[in-house]
Amino acid sequence: MKSPASYGDSGQPGIYALFSLAELLTALKVSELFLCGMMTQNCITHTALSKMAAPYQISVIKDACTTVNAMIHGIAINALSVRTRLITTEAFKGD
Repeated sequence: MKSPASYGDSGQPGIYALFSLAELLTALKVSELFLCGMMTQNCITHTALSKMAAPYQISVIKDACTTVNAMIHGIAINALSVRTRLITTEAFKGD
């Protein structure tokens, strides 16, 4: 597996651009990803909706994401709601 520094600008959106995450997830036989983090409208949406996410069941932990204000966060979560599974931290803890 290549190191993160060897990839440069891969043109892939979200966290997939940082390193060969697909190689690692395949090696670990991962089939489901739970996403949370900052900049809901950028990092979270681009990662969740990337074509690189297609092999995985994606769940966004909506109350574990944030951005610059509640309105932008709400718009991003609403947009994700028709394309991916949204859960809460409580539901995540129960999984």
